[in-house]
Amino acid sequence: MTQHSFLKQSLNVFALIFIGMTVACSNLQDDVDELQSEVNILKEAVAGLEKAQAESKVIKEIKELTDAAGWNLLFTDGTNIRLEDTISMEQDEETKVITVVMPDGTTFTFNREEIYPTGIIVLNQKIALSPNSIQKLGFRVNPSNAEFNYDTESDEIDIELDLIKFTRDAADSYVTAPENYKLHKIESAVNDEGKVKVGQYIAYIQDLGSLDTFRDKVALVLTTKDRSGNPVQYSSEIFEITSEGFELPVLYLTTPGGQNITSKENWMADCVIEIVTPNEDDDIYLSNVSLRGRGNSTWGYPKKPYAIKLDKKSEVLGMPAHKRWVLLANWMDKTLLRNSVAFEIARKTGLEWTPRGTFVEVVLNGAHLGNYYLCEQIKVDKNRVNVAELKETDTEEPAITGGYLVELDTYYDEVNKFRSIYKNLPVNFKEPDEDVLNSQQMNWFSNYFNRIEDILYGAGEGSYQDYIDVNSFIDWWLVHELTYNTEPNHPKSSYMHKDRNGKLKAGPVWDFDWATFIPNIDNFRVNNAIWYDKLFEDPAFVETVKQRWNTLKPGFQTIIPFIDEQAAYIRQSAIVNANMWPINQDINGDEKMSFDAAVNRLREAYEGRINTLDRLIGDL
Repeated sequence: MTQHSFLKQSLNVFALIFIGMTVACSNLQDDVDELQSEVNILKEAVAGLEKAQAESKVIKEIKELTDAAGWNLLFTDGTNIRLEDTISMEQDEETKVITVVMPDGTTFTFNREEIYPTGIIVLNQKIALSPNSIQKLGFRVNPSNAEFNYDTESDEIDIELDLIKFTRDAADSYVTAPENYKLHKIESAVNDEGKVKVGQYIAYIQDLGSLDTFRDKVALVLTTKDRSGNPVQYSSEIFEITSEGFELPVLYLTTPGGQNITSKENWMADCVIEIVTPNEDDDIYLSNVSLRGRGNSTWGYPKKPYAIKLDKKSEVLGMPAHKRWVLLANWMDKTLLRNSVAFEIARKTGLEWTPRGTFVEVVLNGAHLGNYYLCEQIKVDKNRVNVAELKETDTEEPAITGGYLVELDTYYDEVNKFRSIYKNLPVNFKEPDEDVLNSQQMNWFSNYFNRIEDILYGAGEGSYQDYIDVNSFIDWWLVHELTYNTEPNHPKSSYMHKDRNGKLKAGPVWDFDWATFIPNIDNFRVNNAIWYDKLFEDPAFVETVKQRWNTLKPGFQTIIPFIDEQAAYIRQSAIVNANMWPINQDINGDEKMSFDAAVNRLREAYEGRINTLDRLIGDL
């Protein structure tokens, strides 16, 4: 190597060393500058903290830094202090005191301004719960940085569910906890990136698995303090929590101010009915409705029956339009099926009209009352008891000959009534009502009725067949014998009707929930009721009974699958109803049975009764 080459190489090495030393010095300077900046920030923070602590400043808000790791303290006077992440903070959950801990262990303490809630807003209008399910309810609290306790495990939680009731007892607290569900937990809401939505929360509502059915009006209530330290409650707007999967239509009855229905004489006006069907295709809203209690002995039971009067004729759940409807409670019937099955039996006969009905759930002023049978009330109408409607001016024949609707009942509580001359039967005029029926009409019908008794029990001339429709009296009797309904023996709930220029007809049938469908009864039960004792003395009547039985028996046998179909339709509702309304009387003999066992007993009793009547009628 030449001397020149060696010198050149040496200079290159020295140049590299110099450059390296220069870069190192530059990096060191950057580190020194960065360290100096951190020291300056730290000094500035310490100075600010010392001043703030000395002046007893109050922290209003703590925000995370967006340009670096750390926080920004905002005080109520507008002062800002930047804290790097080398500085830690602690908060006492009870006192809300914030402690700032410096890297060397020095501490500064500050009170934190309490941000009191000023309102709560729910983000859902409706929640549907299935048994034991958990559903989400979104809500916001204003202002967004307000502090409150939403720990559902805490005894001092500030959030509650409030079941809205239209009436409250004096002993009730402001907040009424629901029985069928509860707050499971509450957590802050987050967006799709997992960041917290400030001021927005998710409440988890848990069904308690009671198998009850409900459609509740609910609010979230936030209990807190105002800026003066006084207790205050904020309520959200009302939303709905419902049980999922109603199998039956639901009648929501609302009375003015949530008043209870306590009278079966006086109508409560200005009520509202909303009918919600499972598929929501036949939903109905009816206003200007009047409600009252109904029934005689049944009004005294725990589960009350009700009467409905609409302001105008309306179709209801596929049944022809009318103003008057009834809700049968069927409290004493473990199967809930007795009236429905009896009506279906009657429809297999030649009786002109039998009340139509359907099973529903009833909710009165937000309280679920259980399973009811919504059906047509017995009234004169072209779609019901289709007889002429008498006017007060109809006082001469043929107009005065009809139509009439009467009920034989020992309660004997109608305004217009009379007792028959031989059997002392209590005859109550149902229609025309007291506003129309005059003395001439009442005398005409009572004379007609007593003429039948005179022929049967006295020395009256003529044939009873000229005055009564024999087939209707036989069919009506068969329905009561098949169901083992002894009400005609009193008599009670025994209806008859007469059209203009027509004969007196038996029917419609009514009231089959008391001691009916009893198994192993081996005799007739109502063959001596009303006029049947004399009618069965007539061979012609007996022969017609045999003919009617043989004609109608195939139709009666189709009732057996109908029982099973109806039982399957209401089974879940009936189980819930039984838990709500235990029967404390021994009336039908199945009160202590399960629903399924009671239905099996009813079916077997009916099958056995068909066989028994087949033999008894054949032996007449």
